[in-house]
Amino acid sequence: MKKVLKKIGILGCLVLVSMLTVPASGDAAGITVYKDGDKYVKMGGRIQLQYHSEDEDGSETVDEVFFRRLRPYIEGSIHKDWKGKFQFDLGKATDGNEIAIKDAYMQYKGFDGFKITIGNANFPFSRELLTSSKKQQLVERTFVGDHNYGTPDRNAGIHLTGGFMDKKVTWGASIASASIDPSSSKLDFDTPVNRNSDFNEGRMFGGRVDFHPFGYLKMSQGDFKREEIKATVGVAAFNWETDEDNLVNAANVDSVTGFEVSGAFRGYGFSLDAEYNTFNSETVDSSFTGGL
Repeated sequence: MKKVLKKIGILGCLVLVSMLTVPASGDAAGITVYKDGDKYVKMGGRIQLQYHSEDEDGSETVDEVFFRRLRPYIEGSIHKDWKGKFQFDLGKATDGNEIAIKDAYMQYKGFDGFKITIGNANFPFSRELLTSSKKQQLVERTFVGDHNYGTPDRNAGIHLTGGFMDKKVTWGASIASASIDPSSSKLDFDTPVNRNSDFNEGRMFGGRVDFHPFGYLKMSQGDFKREEIKATVGVAAFNWETDEDNLVNAANVDSVTGFEVSGAFRGYGFSLDAEYNTFNSETVDSSFTGGL
């Protein structure tokens, strides 16, 4: 049987511009529409349009054009040590979730060497997931950065990030509420703020550490401007346990542990990222043998 899948991603940037005539800031991530000392309001977003085609023997070709990501956001502050951000996705709305909430958090930056984020934010595990979709070389992430294959997504909780030795060592740690969409074919993490009725609910903790021997290397693919060599190596781990509040499926997940080792190299236009993930999961019903 022949089955051909085609995907073409068209990457764009959606910028929400205020009706006020305000000079844009130099930050390419958005437009600062208001600023008064430490107070500011920034707006922006992204559009990523995708074409998907399936051509299977014995069947008609099925294709579609859809917004892989359609994410406006607003960010602001009323104090130099605080920042808030709200981002939602109109392209990923499914079933009863007309709007999928992405970032929704408050962040305190007043400590020396680390920040505290409270709300729905990225869990510090997969290097590829922590790399923003606007800084990826392709529209789709690979398996190691995809929440459908064991990588934790954004989750609601307390998230700490920091660094020392002039950021040659960076770290992140989180305690969060996280949901799993039970399935016999994949390990699919989702945020509880966009939950469906059959999601397994649970608690998760974990973190990652990265070492940058030649100086701090951002989570960003490609090397379009650098003239010096940068490299990083990192490890990460997490544990998820069900709270047994919503067990409605034969494939209900009881616990998951994950481990990652990753690395990246940038230099003179050359860019390489490598990542290895491993997961161990247990179902609530120990006799269940379906799926993975």
